[in-house]
Amino acid sequence: MFKKIRPPRPPKPIDRMQNMRTLRPLGKTKWIKAHWRYDYDRRQWEWVLGHWSK
Repeated sequence: MFKKIRPPRPPKPIDRMQNMRTLRPLGKTKWIKAHWRYDYDRRQWEWVLGHWSK
């Protein structure tokens, strides 16, 4: 499979405040800290709040 060629991302903005760790849902073990994620469709950074993951 070929990797999709994507336009270069602009520099990542300065991190915002972290949100408080929430109660852990069943089946989830890892807390992911809040972070920036780049949306290639809208071509802008979006702030993703901290959340639980497996």
